[in-house]
Amino acid sequence: MACKVPEETQTSLTYQIGMIEICRSTFEKYLRPATVLDNMDLEATMKERIRAQESLERQKAVTTLLEAVLGDPEKNVPLFIYALRQTGFEHFFDVFEEDTSNAESNTKAARYEMFILMLEGELKDKIIPTEIIDDLKPILSDRDYELIRNLETERSAHDACQELFLAMPRKTPRWSLHFMNALYKAYGSQFTDKIHNVSDSDETGSSGDSGEESGDGEASTVSDCVMSTRTQQQTVAKVPVAEVFVPDIEMQEESTHTEQSESDSGRQPASESMEMSDDETEKDRTGKQDLDLRQYQLELAENAVKQRNTIICAPTGSGKTRVALYIVKDHLEKQAEAEADGKRKVVFLARTVPLVTQQYKTFCQFLGDKKYKILKLSGEDERSKLLHQLLDDIDIIVMTPMILENQMKDAKIKSLSVFSLIVLDECHHTRKGEPYNKLMIRYLKQKSKQKSKRLPQIVGLTASLGVEKATVDEEAIDNILKLCANMDAPYLSTVQAHIDELQEKVPVPDEKKVKLTENRLDHARKELENAMKTIEDQLIDINDLNNRKIDNLLMKRPTKRNSQSYGQWAVQLRNEARLVQTGTYSSHDRDIEPRKTEMARGIFEMADQLFKYNAALEIHEYVRIYDVVDYLQKELNIMEPRQNESRTDEELSKIFTSLKKKLIRYEQKRKDDPKFDNPNLKVLAKTLTDLLEAKGSDSRAIIFVRTRATCYALTNWLNEDERIDPQLKDLKAMAFTGAGANEEEGGMTQNEQDKVIAKFKSGQVKLIVATSVAEEGLDIPECNIVLKYNHVGNEITTLQTRGRSRKAGGTSVLLGCDKTQQKETLNLARAAMMERAVREILKMPFDRIQRRISKQQEEILLKEATKEVVQQHQLQQKLQKRFILKCGSCKSFCAHSKDLRVINDNQHVVIDREFEGRIEVRQFGEPKKPFDGITMTGRMQCKVCRREWGVMFLYQQVSFHSLGIKHFIVVDEETNQPKYYKKWFELPYTIRNISTEDFKTRFGPGDDCRSDEEEEG
Repeated sequence: MACKVPEETQTSLTYQIGMIEICRSTFEKYLRPATVLDNMDLEATMKERIRAQESLERQKAVTTLLEAVLGDPEKNVPLFIYALRQTGFEHFFDVFEEDTSNAESNTKAARYEMFILMLEGELKDKIIPTEIIDDLKPILSDRDYELIRNLETERSAHDACQELFLAMPRKTPRWSLHFMNALYKAYGSQFTDKIHNVSDSDETGSSGDSGEESGDGEASTVSDCVMSTRTQQQTVAKVPVAEVFVPDIEMQEESTHTEQSESDSGRQPASESMEMSDDETEKDRTGKQDLDLRQYQLELAENAVKQRNTIICAPTGSGKTRVALYIVKDHLEKQAEAEADGKRKVVFLARTVPLVTQQYKTFCQFLGDKKYKILKLSGEDERSKLLHQLLDDIDIIVMTPMILENQMKDAKIKSLSVFSLIVLDECHHTRKGEPYNKLMIRYLKQKSKQKSKRLPQIVGLTASLGVEKATVDEEAIDNILKLCANMDAPYLSTVQAHIDELQEKVPVPDEKKVKLTENRLDHARKELENAMKTIEDQLIDINDLNNRKIDNLLMKRPTKRNSQSYGQWAVQLRNEARLVQTGTYSSHDRDIEPRKTEMARGIFEMADQLFKYNAALEIHEYVRIYDVVDYLQKELNIMEPRQNESRTDEELSKIFTSLKKKLIRYEQKRKDDPKFDNPNLKVLAKTLTDLLEAKGSDSRAIIFVRTRATCYALTNWLNEDERIDPQLKDLKAMAFTGAGANEEEGGMTQNEQDKVIAKFKSGQVKLIVATSVAEEGLDIPECNIVLKYNHVGNEITTLQTRGRSRKAGGTSVLLGCDKTQQKETLNLARAAMMERAVREILKMPFDRIQRRISKQQEEILLKEATKEVVQQHQLQQKLQKRFILKCGSCKSFCAHSKDLRVINDNQHVVIDREFEGRIEVRQFGEPKKPFDGITMTGRMQCKVCRREWGVMFLYQQVSFHSLGIKHFIVVDEETNQPKYYKKWFELPYTIRNISTEDFKTRFGPGDDCRSDEEEEG
């Protein structure tokens, strides 16, 4: 029976105050002030102050709350205890009521808690919070429940897991029992068995009972104050949890965040480029991962720890990120030596948002204690604009390079000297036009002025330096030295002395090649080519424009309709049709020569469809006929007939409808008879099946493809096709594409990407079909099969893709036609040339390297100076003239320059109130994440031809229409000459920034520009 403190004792104010003081550390560790404020009678200003503090630093808010409570105990203490009871804060009431009835459950929970936290890193990377959160409602507040769901939707599954592990212990010390139950219900024994196994092995290897102190003399209770203060002999042993700092600026209550390293039971940390073998994830006595390096890794770090600018080049899987962590830690620990130069500050740059997220997690795992404050920023983050205001309080910043470049461009950060170390992940991208290179040009300019107090140290990481267009060794040497010049890094750090250890520790997959069929002449291909021929004939028939460029292009049509040159020809023809002059342009919807307009539009539409049919022929080589139909249906945007549909639209629609019926018949034939199956899919299926049988059913595989269309087609085939081997269906294949494209084009959000990776790591999904986005950085330790399905890139991606097979005994297979196989052979030859060039550079005297790099840098700065002069001249020459935007397809009027404005330097909007009558809109299914004060709400298209024109967004709660200039022709009002531009900065005219008066114009004199939400409020 539970032992209760007498009620009169409980209600004694002195006792209550004493219990609050005893449990102060528990409140600081678990309590969220916002959960109790509504049930307390504090002054409004005090509540506001506590809430503001909580948004930045939860512990500070707890301290303020307790001071307020104890400052007027007669009024506030009883209400505080009432509020705690309402929120179910069991940590306090186990002590307050001296309830010993839960002693056995507490002991069991404490053991589970210890082993769950040992596996926390792995669990965070492999579970999807929304799959277990409903079973955790008893231990989560409503606020935590909604926050976790929102984090998974708006950020990532990993971010949601971080919050979940913070939230679960807040209410009860017995949270681990609820968590184990939820895990089992969602995933069966997959994770619970592992936790039990770790627990069993610990019991076997330990002496004494759970109440004894650990070997280092430390012991702690389930929480700081779980058991009775009078019966502390019931203390339960628990491994201390190392706190990993997640900065307050993350706007979550993460200042007491605990992130454990993964167990030594075979799982690696889930960082994208962590590149560590299982036995490297060692932990110190506190459970925090240490950074002991192998000898070859110390060799890679040697130049950097001597504070030299260097490029670290080592194979994928060698642990370059671990080396970088060691360098950063060493750099920050030398703070005392740097007092004269100011505080040390590190920025780690990664090119993509997923890589930023993963590298941030890695830094938190290894360096995230209270000594170092770590901040993560990406372009999706609103705070990226405020980087300059956050610098003083942060030691390590992990972010994408464009954030820093934009801050430098806007002069918010005056100099790179505010940093002491810059690390560039995948630094081979420090070449022309890349964000890395823009930053390094700023660095070289600063260096050349000889005025800076200091320059940051530069460290680059890469698995392959690349040689670009080099054809001989000397050109390769020159190319690599140019990269070194771009980075001001005269030292190349490679493994020389400890090469045997590197080769022993880094698995190299077996590499094979399998030939695919090409130019297969089945019935489907013949029908596709017949449809293309019909369109080509109609092009000739309708062309009466007397346009020499179009006439010449029609005469030079390539004969191979599935060739790349044919696709390029179609694009050229489309661009010329866009620029055809169809009369005197004006701001009216009608042109003087409607027949000519219709003709130009017809040629444009036909050329565009031929380009898409050309792509369909390529897809046809490698997927099912069904997938070809699906691709064309989406790309051609075939809709129901409309009143204003042109004759060309009608003809093209008839051609596709007829083709579709024939292709569907052939697809049915394929389903009925295996002999009509795509032979290349048979080869892919057999190759994958053979590898699974050889390596075991628990294998993980990645298939790399060239296009998003092929990616989704293969995924659907593997999951849905009636004749697919059940063994392959059991892999539960998922697509993995980049975030650069919108969802309608097959792009994925970061959250969707995170979910795919989490399921792949957990084994829920054992096969990913991926585009090139996964070639760099996708690091799955369990992956042992990599297939490249008629896809190769350059010598860099050849090495990167090979490295995705990370498990010992892995296999990498290229399935490709002759041309693809030849390209891969060339890539391997270029990679060998690159290795020879590196060896030659390492033999060079250092002063010779310095001279060559200095000469390259002089050329870089001279080119940059010339470029700036040209750009300044172009800026001065920007014309204060009027122009008109017309639809690139149908030539219908879009907008006049007098009605265009610029928002945030990059959004070109129309303020003309009549504009909405010229468009059709498609709202996004889900709201987009706000960025830079803008929330995207939908897409818009031409009302006449339904060609895309741009996007719609909310800015300061006002709706605007933003135009993509590539969809239009630009007509000078004076010369009447049409021009085509792909980017707004190419436009030789000035456009005004938006003003307050423009907001009034946007709505008119009598309109209320408030949003619906404001109106309801």
